[in-house]
Amino acid sequence: ILFRFAKLGRAVHQSHLDIREFILRAMRLSGLPVRYSLGNTPRPKVSFSPACPTGIESEAEYFEVDCNGRPDGRACAETMGKFLPDGVFIMNVEDIDSSRHALNHLIQSMTFQVTFSGETSEATLREKVERYLATDTVPVCVKRKSKPRVLDARACIGEVAVVGKAVQVQ
Repeated sequence: ILFRFAKLGRAVHQSHLDIREFILRAMRLSGLPVRYSLGNTPRPKVSFSPACPTGIESEAEYFEVDCNGRPDGRACAETMGKFLPDGVFIMNVEDIDSSRHALNHLIQSMTFQVTFSGETSEATLREKVERYLATDTVPVCVKRKSKPRVLDARACIGEVAVVGKAVQVQ
């Protein structure tokens, strides 16, 4: 079963691992018939989409659950919702074929929206976005494991659109 969930309000301050634990607990309490791995330490067969950064609201994060039998996903989502913390909501449920590719293999891109307040005008945003898109490379220095690396931020950006006082980046 594929679940789409939102992380809004106070829940944005929870880390991805915290959200994962909340969802796993809700699955246990709701009685969802989750299939477990074999071995000395059985773990639920659940996979999550890539982590949304802490502090960012999300309306489309995903997790998929390998279940025993064919439970009613909508009924399970409704029951699980009672056990989730404020700000975490299951938005959609979909039965999926177990032979398809894994969730993280299917995700091709993510869309972020940044909303500006104050004196920033739509025309100013459009001008800055056009200037950004006209560049071939945007070098950014990133430090990982105490080693600085220069990455091209421009290569990671697909489409950019200005909508009012917001910029949507894919």
